[in-house]
Amino acid sequence: MITRFLALCSLTHSLLLLLLLLSDAADNEELHIGVIDHGGKFRNVYEFAFDYLDTNDEILPNIRVKELYREIDSKPITISKTVLDLLSDGVSAIIVHAPSYHTEQVANIANQKQIPVIAPTATDPMLKNMKIRPYLLMISPCDVQQSNALSDLLAFYNWRHFSILTSYDQYGLHGVAGVQRAASSFNWNIKTIQHFLVPEDVSTLNVTREMRVLYQSESRIMVLNSGASAAGEVLRQAEKFGITDTGYAWVVTDGVTGDFHDLNPARTYSPYLDGLLGTIATTKDGDLYIWFTEEYSARYDTKRRDIPPFARLAFDSVLVLATALHNYYSDGWQVNEIEMDALQDPAVVFQDGGKLFDYLRKVEVNGATKFLSFGEDGGVLNAKYDILNFDAKHGYFKEVGYWLPDSGVTIEDEVYFSGGTRVVPSAFIENLEGRHLILGIDVVMCSA
Repeated sequence: MITRFLALCSLTHSLLLLLLLLSDAADNEELHIGVIDHGGKFRNVYEFAFDYLDTNDEILPNIRVKELYREIDSKPITISKTVLDLLSDGVSAIIVHAPSYHTEQVANIANQKQIPVIAPTATDPMLKNMKIRPYLLMISPCDVQQSNALSDLLAFYNWRHFSILTSYDQYGLHGVAGVQRAASSFNWNIKTIQHFLVPEDVSTLNVTREMRVLYQSESRIMVLNSGASAAGEVLRQAEKFGITDTGYAWVVTDGVTGDFHDLNPARTYSPYLDGLLGTIATTKDGDLYIWFTEEYSARYDTKRRDIPPFARLAFDSVLVLATALHNYYSDGWQVNEIEMDALQDPAVVFQDGGKLFDYLRKVEVNGATKFLSFGEDGGVLNAKYDILNFDAKHGYFKEVGYWLPDSGVTIEDEVYFSGGTRVVPSAFIENLEGRHLILGIDVVMCSA
């Protein structure tokens, strides 16, 4: 009898130990999230965001989310290898902070293996293809909305005659297609459309030919759609042609406003950048905006105005993913990560990816940028754009107004244009200043 009792006690003790071990294992469950950052400019932001998850008891309290950070350049072979490496590490999802054409390559590979991809900054409307990329979530509104905002901004200032200059890539070509459609619909006059290839070393970019065409077109209003580093070089060369002086206006897109430090990595901004007018999907309307700005600036000793909008989008991409995972686990589901060799075993897929993406699409969360919710195709809802004006002296874009789909453009503050003037440039040549005239005089000789 005593022997049976001791055996029972021993068995009970063993079961208790096993339960404790299982409990500890559950409490220490670890998920792996890939982060791909083009150029490595937002490493601190992602470090900050994942640390926020570790210290927030309300989001995934019993699960550690581990960031697998990877920096990439623009080489397709590097991007493909990075994605395949993350798949072999068994990630549950990938956040790709990169231009649209890099995001497309990442999503094409990862979605094929049913790995969800979250894109904080990619905006090309062609990315949303549910047949090819069914597990892509976009945190920023697509460029169809930005084109609408740009068209309304041009109409607001009566700039119905203008020229377009874009980088020769997906972002550049697709980003202002809506402006071209609007011009056609309203019978506006696009004087010239110019494209330029962006080399790997942007300092070697030469747009002399394109600047000469713009100069000879006598355009006064220029719409520039490219990344910030290329835009900085374009505008430097535009100054030499005198087309950044008073009487001109340059309108830029979120490729510039979202990461404006790349206009000049040295962060010294020449007068020819003064008065740039631009658009950016709003990133200051969220409940966490003030908290994020204060905490991030304190941690990294950064001026608040030096935090680019893309940083807040990066933070919100992590928050959206964490919220989806929290809801997923709260409903009793488990994530079973799998380390896959996509080349050796093309048939293997992440079985939980489809269900996890369903939870991503259903996320509703108030972040640093705004209240975030998504459509069935994974596109973000509730588009709003801020109208920004560049202050070269202090080196930042100042918010001067906003755009909404229903009400159009609202300007709330003084706007400065090229040359530092508050006088709105005309889209037309209004005088002959700086022009050389050749007069022909017909002389008739009369004989007596």
